[in-house]
Amino acid sequence: MKRSFMLLYLLVSLPFTQAHAAQSYHFSFNDVLGTVSGTVEGTIRFDSFSSPTYTGTAIASEIRITSAPGSVPTSSQGLVLTDWTYIPKNTFTINNGVIVDYQFGAAAAPLSPAENVFCLNNGSLFSFPTTWQCGASENYYGDGTDYVYNTGGIGAVTFTMITPPPPSVPVPTLPLLGLLSLGGLIGFFGLRKLKK
Repeated sequence: MKRSFMLLYLLVSLPFTQAHAAQSYHFSFNDVLGTVSGTVEGTIRFDSFSSPTYTGTAIASEIRITSAPGSVPTSSQGLVLTDWTYIPKNTFTINNGVIVDYQFGAAAAPLSPAENVFCLNNGSLFSFPTTWQCGASENYYGDGTDYVYNTGGIGAVTFTMITPPPPSVPVPTLPLLGLLSLGGLIGFFGLRKLKK
């Protein structure tokens, strides 16, 4: 009987996992200092964000350009920036679902001359493997000749959460379900033995 209670205690005290959905944001920034007027727009996706309140530091799983002025050339590596050759920075700070800080840079090879470079930088200067740098507070997309550019940091980028996910629900882990089943069988057959 003691063993049954011990098994039941262990089964109930096993941890539960939290299931979290991916969270996505739309972003946009306008040209102020570049050679091309217009707006760059895109999406940022964070897979399995670890906090149910969407608070903490995260790495973007995917950043995709959805719209840019026509004269900014499209990279041969496509519009999914997280697939580009060089990604020296990829960090976002989120507070209750709001992006409050970021540093992301991506460059398509070759870098000299640059095919395409993208920066969202609210932090300090960081460098790519060659002479390209993403300066403090720079938001940039282009190839060095045709580009959209501003130095407004987070104040010059609009981030909008795309349909927040439903609240996460605790889900028992598979081993817990197996142990519960095993405990039920042991209890069932144990009670049958006691009755005989």
